[in-house]
Amino acid sequence: MNGLLSGNQTSGYDWNSRQGSRQYHPQRYAPARPTAVQLAELANLEEQMARYEADHQKVIETVRTLYVFQGETTVSEFLLRHRTVSPILAEAEKHLRAYFRDAVFALRATTDEQGWDMLYATVQWPGEPTDAIDALRNLCLSSASLR
Repeated sequence: MNGLLSGNQTSGYDWNSRQGSRQYHPQRYAPARPTAVQLAELANLEEQMARYEADHQKVIETVRTLYVFQGETTVSEFLLRHRTVSPILAEAEKHLRAYFRDAVFALRATTDEQGWDMLYATVQWPGEPTDAIDALRNLCLSSASLR
């Protein structure tokens, strides 16, 4: 309190010096003109984006052949919004197939009242319920052994 009254209380920080965004890293300024490498990367940006989109559509088509889409448009929209999910689903199917051999895998997308997107993968098992429980138990045990 006495420092406020005397008027000489300071933080000790030199506000005149230029600090970087992080305390121990020097400030780096953007180059005044883009380099030739940067311009070359941007030269065919539209082509790169078209190729990126085409590759993603191929992965979605692969997922469509592996899973049944319950609510075609909602699942497709979910996979378009969440681009990293499609490759995971494509890779996961062969691991699921090892435990649920003759089952049908289905995907269903929903959005809850707070706006959260959710994707459910279900297994439609054609056999006895006890066999499905055993397959699920084996899948969980193999997943736990990977940790």
